[in-house]
Amino acid sequence: MKKTLISLAIAGLPLVAMADVTLYGNIKMGVETSMVNGTETQAEVNRTNIDDLGSYIGFKGTEDLGGDLKAMWQVESRLSIDSATDGANGKSFGTLRDSFVGLESASFGSLQVGVLSNFANQQQGALDIWEYAQSTLGLAAYTSSQTRYDHAVRYMTPVMGGFQGFVQYGQQEAQAGEIVTETKGLDQANRSLNAGLSYSIANVKMTYSYEDINTPSYLLSEVNAGMQTDYYSTNEQNHLVEVVYAANGLMMGVGYSDSKVDGLEESVNDISDFSIHQKQVAFSASYDIGSFTPKFSYAHGFGDVDYDQYILGADYNLSKRTVVGLQYGLVNGESLVYGGGSLIDMTDSQSVGVNVVHKF
Repeated sequence: MKKTLISLAIAGLPLVAMADVTLYGNIKMGVETSMVNGTETQAEVNRTNIDDLGSYIGFKGTEDLGGDLKAMWQVESRLSIDSATDGANGKSFGTLRDSFVGLESASFGSLQVGVLSNFANQQQGALDIWEYAQSTLGLAAYTSSQTRYDHAVRYMTPVMGGFQGFVQYGQQEAQAGEIVTETKGLDQANRSLNAGLSYSIANVKMTYSYEDINTPSYLLSEVNAGMQTDYYSTNEQNHLVEVVYAANGLMMGVGYSDSKVDGLEESVNDISDFSIHQKQVAFSASYDIGSFTPKFSYAHGFGDVDYDQYILGADYNLSKRTVVGLQYGLVNGESLVYGGGSLIDMTDSQSVGVNVVHKF
């Protein structure tokens, strides 16, 4: 990432205040063609999309407070360059990614408050080496536990003997029409408790995270109609372990995730519960050959959701900041649809994607 330092001067003051601000981000666009085979209950779907693949822009900086202490801040925003009116789906400019203010010390670690990623999103994304919008073209199922919280506080320990710890509490605000009180004996609403540990030695990084999430939520259609009787609520526990090796242009990584969701649904005339236990393993590898980087990923889901996924592709570096990529993905098995705990058949679902990424 190329960093641009911007010096800000306040004119008219006896002393000119200076601050170093880093501007960074990327622009990602792609063309993707997908085919989902039809079944007795599902029509065949063929489509080609031109998609933004996760563009963003950010500003960050620090201030030396003396001794071993410094202030730190970051403001990072989602961009959408595939539509001029994309605010409805949370992709427009101004939709915050990780944005926070905090304190950092080499002796005591760091404390941050704001919009923050969980440990899986911050430190365990190395296996998903793809740029994509269609889930067939990346490890979307395996990385489904990666998220961020609008209101979160995080503490990270300093690195000690290669180890670093992570503790975070996050809580979302209620959406319009949403009820976030205690319901049906479940824990308090819309909250996450997350702990993680990383260990780095030579060219190997090992990580483990645990997250407990409680999300009771009324279905908005019923709430807005004044009924307030049809809702679902879930308790979720996620474990994720990864080991990644990176050196001399070679990256290889393997991961295992274990997620259990216990849910409760209530409609006007019925109350039912459901439980889904999903386990997944994933492997990714890439190798730099000059400007050319072939890549491969495999993921397997078992337990209540069974699937196999294969992704093959390559990147070509046009420069240090601009990369073009080509990839092919194939999924055999099932894909989970939350809310009712139902499954859809994804047998022989295939996608091809071409993308361009520019970093600044």
